[in-house]
Amino acid sequence: MQQFEVKIRYVVVNTTNMKQKKAIIDTYETLYGVDIVVANRNTTLKDLQKLYVYADGAVLDDYIVEAMATSAIVKRIKDNKTCVLIKDNKDSSTKGVDKKVDRINTIAHEALHAVFYIYENYMDQKLCGCSSEPACYLIGYIAECVYKTLTKK
Repeated sequence: MQQFEVKIRYVVVNTTNMKQKKAIIDTYETLYGVDIVVANRNTTLKDLQKLYVYADGAVLDDYIVEAMATSAIVKRIKDNKTCVLIKDNKDSSTKGVDKKVDRINTIAHEALHAVFYIYENYMDQKLCGCSSEPACYLIGYIAECVYKTLTKK
């Protein structure tokens, strides 16, 4: 049972360096009134600042691009829609780390942040054993969305 569908896709192409890969920002609609936005590592802070602000209205800052990946609650500027932004930034710098395995770890980590936010703010529930099955479907779908966006060429 699919609970979500792709709603919007932004592709930003940097023409100053044709070797640079394109920035991709995909938006996935959920049943809960909040969208999941996934931005690949080629997406710059400026790209995101044109489209989103933090949920409190503040301008997106360097927090979004500093870690390997980040999650933040944002509002889409054009319609004030609440979204969970998941931004991929870079590979681990730890020697000996398998980058594919590390990517899976990062996707799961950021997807869980999104699940907690949706549960606590849109489902009026805390995650517990009694709510684990729906949460597992939700995290699986969010992880799938992130993976699809991050593996696009």
